[in-house]
Formats: sequence, C-alpha cells, structure tokens
Amino acid sequence: VKQYQKLLAINPKTPAINLQIARILNEQGETDKALEAVKAAQAAGDDKTATAGIATSIADKIRKQYEADKNKETGLRAIEILKMAESIQPSEAIYFLTGFLQYQIGSAVLQEANKPKNCDGSKEAKNYLVDAEINLPKGGRQFAQQLAQILPALQQVSAYPDQMIKAYCK
Repeated sequence: VKQYQKLLAINPKTPAINLQIARILNEQGETDKALEAVKAAQAAGDDKTATAGIATSIADKIRKQYEADKNKETGLRAIEILKMAESIQPSEAIYFLTGFLQYQIGSAVLQEANKPKNCDGSKEAKNYLVDAEINLPKGGRQFAQQLAQILPALQQVSAYPDQMIKAYCK
C-alpha cells in the first residue's frame, strides 16, 4: 500500500492505483480505509465498473459479517455501501445484493416486531420487504437461480407486515 501511496503523491490521478489500494485494504479488513480509496478512485476518474465492483465487494464482505452477527446496523452499512456502488455504476449484482439484504433485514425486523406487538417495527419491516421486492428482480437475469428460491419466501413473508400493522397499529 505504501508504494502505491508514493505513486499517488507524485500524481494523484494515476489510473487504477486507488483501486489497487482499495482491494488490498479490503482484503486486510480495513473497510473504512478501503472505502476512502474507492471514493478517491471515483474522484480520480477510474473505471466506473471496476470502482463499483470493489465497493460491491466491500459491501458483500460486510453482508457476510451481518449474516454472522445479525446486527441490523451491520446490514444497513452494507446497503449504504451498495447504494454508493449503484451511484457509481449500477449492476445486477448490486441490485440483487441490496434486495437480498433488505429481505434479510426485513424478515429479522418482522420477527422482532411480532414479539412485543410493535406497530413501528411492523411498518419498518414492510418498508424493507417492499424495497426487496423492487431490487431483487433487477438482479434477476444474473441471479435467476437464487431469485427463484428467494422470491417465493419473500412473497410469503411480505403478507405478514400488513396483518401485523392492522393488528398492532390502532
């Protein structure tokens, strides 16, 4: 990383150097620094597809962390990074991963909302699930097999928030 940073000190717009730094930092688990390098790559005019791809890779790493720790904030951070990647260069992978995370978070929030009969949690779950219904199909061509498995489950789960809202939001 230090060698790449020396090159950037000479010419901050050296093509693809920030992307290399972002890749290395992401592999080392330095997520925040990797994201800074992605933003620097974007500012330097590096290839949009490669820049968005690295941001997506960072988000996917955080998604895996979310699947392990089930911390909603971790999942939301991954979505935030995916939205950044989408703003750089939209792709089916970005939409699919965003929708999948929204489905996972929405399902978890729905379960949480049902325990204390929570109106706000029911509404929040509905919002995540509606967003998942929008984003997942956008990644359908590239992820057709996964989508075929997830959509029926999403449709089934999506029926519950409305029922819960009717019951809990009086």
